[in-house]
Parts: sequence; structure tokens; C-alpha cells
Amino acid sequence: MVLNNAAYRRFGSYVKALQAAGIESNQVWLRTPKYGPKHFDELKAEMKRAASMHGHERTKAAQELKDRFRHLVSNRLGNWRKACRKFGVKFDTLAVYPYATKEDVLYGLRQWAQKGSARITRIQREDPALVHSAYRLFDSWGRVARCRLSAKLTVRCNAFLDQRVS
Repeated sequence: MVLNNAAYRRFGSYVKALQAAGIESNQVWLRTPKYGPKHFDELKAEMKRAASMHGHERTKAAQELKDRFRHLVSNRLGNWRKACRKFGVKFDTLAVYPYATKEDVLYGLRQWAQKGSARITRIQREDPALVHSAYRLFDSWGRVARCRLSAKLTVRCNAFLDQRVS
């Protein structure tokens, strides 16, 4: 199953991957697996577990989830949006980029503040996805800073904004 998923990610289909390897597709028998209730229960549990994570951990878990259950979701449920709706999971929480929601951005910034390295320039350099998501979801660092992350981080965010404006 892992090889099949890698073929889909890299080549777009298993048949195209076989062609790239120089193997005729009629030499290989592709069988669709049978899915029962236990598979749906496992999918639901894994979706909820992945959705409860934050940042890069959630991204990795969501990618593994999508690789592992790609056939089940596409064959039985239609797509990931429908699967999320059926199992009561927010679709955005299973995005394969690390900071999909405002809560994820705030969680990521709190992690930086706890490390004691909440300087905005350092965050930009070491975690550009966090900065990009903050601008995308909040429109500016100022709005992020006003979310009361911590007094220290708020002061640094405001100082950074003053530097950028002048």
C-alpha cells in the first residue's frame, strides 16, 4: 500500500509509475482492497487524533493519514471533505500545511515564546510557514500580537511592526 501511495504522489497514478519503471500495466494485477466497519472506525479515530495535534506534528499525521486511507476515502466516501463532514472533523484541521487555523498559529507562537526566542525576525528565519500563515489568517503581526499571547511576545511584535512601518 505504501508503494501505491508513493506512486500516486510522485507520478499521479500507479499505471504512470509502472510506465516510468518500464513495466507494462497488464503484467501487474491491481486489486482494490475490501473495507469493513473496522476500517471506518480506524479512519475516524485517526482523523480525530490528527485533528487534535498542532503545527508540524499535525501536518505529518495528516499526510500519513491521507496516504494510508486514500483508497478508502476516494472509493467509499468520495473525498476528504465528505469524510470530515461524516466524522465531525473540521476539514481545515487535516490540511497538509502546518498552520491551517488561527489556533495553530497562536499555538506555534506560544511554543516560540516558551522557548524564550520570540523574536519575530528569528521566527521568520527559522519557521517561515508560521509567518506566512500569520499574515494569511490574521492579515498582520499586529493582529496576532493583540491575541494576548504573552506580554513579552506582544511587545516584540509591536516593536517589529514599528520597524517595518518606519
